[in-house]
Amino acid sequence: MAWFKRTRKGIQTNTKDKKDTPDGLWHKTPSGKIVDNDELVKNNFVSPEDNFHMRIGSSEYFKILFDDDKYENLFDNLVASDPLKFTDTKTYPQRIKEAQKKNGS
Repeated sequence: MAWFKRTRKGIQTNTKDKKDTPDGLWHKTPSGKIVDNDELVKNNFVSPEDNFHMRIGSSEYFKILFDDDKYENLFDNLVASDPLKFTDTKTYPQRIKEAQKKNGS
């Protein structure tokens, strides 16, 4: 009997032994197209088949804008202010403090 012939019918692998595909290898566009992640990076996160623009974070956006990730942060010490004294359910300075607490600034 050849080595590639099965002796028993059906799939015999337990669910716990099955391997999952890692996240981030492929992306699915709203039109249903499946695009390889490397292809998306090469096309600046635009699907080549349907011209769908994928949502990206700031680090990916900086890689697109700046050559070899070479840029200089200017004015790191800027802080938001409230010249209009804006208020709704919370004051604007309260919202700033909460946002800074969330992101660790």
